[in-house]
Order: sequence, then structure tokens, then C-alpha cells
Amino acid sequence: MNQKLPKSEILRSKKIIQELFRAGSSFLYLYPLQIRWISASSKQGSTIFPQVLFIVPKKKFKKAVVRNLLRRRLKEVYRKNKANFTEKLSQMQYLAIIYVAKEPLSYWEIEKAFRKIMEQEIQHHFSKT
Repeated sequence: MNQKLPKSEILRSKKIIQELFRAGSSFLYLYPLQIRWISASSKQGSTIFPQVLFIVPKKKFKKAVVRNLLRRRLKEVYRKNKANFTEKLSQMQYLAIIYVAKEPLSYWEIEKAFRKIMEQEIQHHFSKT
């Protein structure tokens, strides 16, 4: 399967980003990541994947070099693993992946957390609804 992350899958709309952080959106936390999403009511467009946003807070990481490194790691983890979770991701319309750790972690630690949260937590959430 294609492992690209095209620009059309990157979330840039301020209105939708604000909607993601309102009380109505769903979210899960598993150190070092927090994932917020809005479920898809009716998918529009040709892609089955949600539009995604990657956040590394400036408050915790003052240096842009470190924030950019962590953001690149988040993007790579998502890009490499999105094909494995097509069914779960297709149920989401918008997705925000937020790095919440206070120190920079390796790619492997971030990937382990992402896989775990996608395999266990989101499965439980979607099986209830």
C-alpha cells in the first residue's frame, strides 16, 4: 500500500482545528501522545484517511529545532503505520496527534505508543459506539 502523506491529508483549517479542541471531540491519552478526532459522518473526497494535524507545544519545547524534530517523528510514525489501521482511521474525519511528553523521545518509543493507542484504545471506543 502507498505510504505517502500527501498535502491533501494535512489539516490546515483554523475552524476545524478549533472544533477539534472543543469539548465535543473525542480524545485519548497514552504517554507520550494524545489523540483527538472528530468521527466521520459521511466521508467526502477520494481519500479514506482523515486529515491529520501534528502538534508539539512551544511551551514545553522552546527550541524550534527540537519541535521540528519531534513533529517529523510524529509524521513519520503516522505515515508508516496508517496502512495498518485503515479501518479505524476511515472512521475519523479529522485527527490531531499531540506530543505531550516533557522530553524528546526516540522514534521507536513514539511508534510503540502510537501503535498501542491505535490497536487497543480506539478499538474499544469504536466498538462501544
